[in-house]
Amino acid sequence: MISSIKCTTSSTSTFSSTKLPLPRSQLSILPTIQNVEQNMNFPLLSSKKPLYLSSIESFTLLTKPKRKNVTKCQAYEGDRSRPLEINIELPSKESAQKLKIGLYFATWWALNVVFNIYNKKVLNAFPYPWLTSTLSLAAGSLMMLISWATRVADAPKVAVAHTIGHVAATVSMSKVAVSFTHIIKSGEPAFSVLVSTFLLGEAFPMSVYLSLLPIIGGCALAAITELNFNMIGIHGVGTVLELGGLQSYVTGPSHSKLALILISDVFGYEAPNLRKLADKVSQAGFFVVVPDLLYGDYFDIHNPQFDRAAWLEAHGMLVILVSYAGYRFILHPGAITDKEFNDVKVPIALLGAEIDTFFPLEKLKQAEELLSAKAELESFVKLYPGVTHGWTVRYNAEDEVAVKSAEEAHQDMLNWFI
Repeated sequence: MISSIKCTTSSTSTFSSTKLPLPRSQLSILPTIQNVEQNMNFPLLSSKKPLYLSSIESFTLLTKPKRKNVTKCQAYEGDRSRPLEINIELPSKESAQKLKIGLYFATWWALNVVFNIYNKKVLNAFPYPWLTSTLSLAAGSLMMLISWATRVADAPKVAVAHTIGHVAATVSMSKVAVSFTHIIKSGEPAFSVLVSTFLLGEAFPMSVYLSLLPIIGGCALAAITELNFNMIGIHGVGTVLELGGLQSYVTGPSHSKLALILISDVFGYEAPNLRKLADKVSQAGFFVVVPDLLYGDYFDIHNPQFDRAAWLEAHGMLVILVSYAGYRFILHPGAITDKEFNDVKVPIALLGAEIDTFFPLEKLKQAEELLSAKAELESFVKLYPGVTHGWTVRYNAEDEVAVKSAEEAHQDMLNWFI
């Protein structure tokens, strides 16, 4: 710091001849007046007048340490607080959080695919969706009870609606393809928002409601273009009733003017593929009935201890009289003779397998010739190459070729009826 020197005009004392009264040790650093006069050529400086120092900071014996920069702290009242701005770069957690959520979705999707495909296989072999749902919920409940008891997971509120949804999804999957079930399940966000709004009174931003439009539209478009679309797949309506003393699988609209009776083969009315066929026919607006004409006593081809002779003796002479009015029915198998084909007076359709010992290819061709000779009779005869006896109801669901042939026959049958 530069010290300033001020000269007064009122003083007449001689500075050079008078010593300062201050101790010498305190002014040892001051230069003598002579030195000042000799070395400093300031024209306005007079040595005959007293000097006044405005600051002695630069004349101190000790060097004053410089103040270092310190962190400035600011305190505010609770209602006047504001965030403290600290320019420190912290590692971002946003990308890690997105990756974590992505892994959750991928894991859920993979497990969901495995779960649904496995359920579909189980339902194909064991067509009892209500029992399957009960066993699944029982197993899951046992695992969760253990988790809650050991504090591994917190116990949530009871979700009755979720239980209903689980059972409905299993029943639906027993009726339609896995892909179609997923189409319907993709509408869950819309149902969640609607239920929360109307039942729980929760309000959502307009952007949430608008985001549901593409979801609903996509589900509707996918459902319309689904070849196996049916309301049974959504609601699971097919049921077993007692009709005329017979347990019968009933599906489709009961008020419909179109009705169809499907007669099962020796393997019984509970055959999964037969019920699939009934469900598919009901999609076209038919009221379909599959009666248990064997009273629960089915031919068990997989049991080596099964007494076939006793079974044939009990059911070999079974004669069924079907009276109908406004109904159409289909019969399988039928060991029909040429005379019976000549006596046919109503429209008839024959769907024949290329490999069939009960109704060989030659017999099918002969029947087609006899029926086509009747110009007044409407008939339809078609041969399905590469398939065997019973291909329409006893096909392997994992064999794409077999499934395609069976579905082709089902569609031909529907086209014929309609």
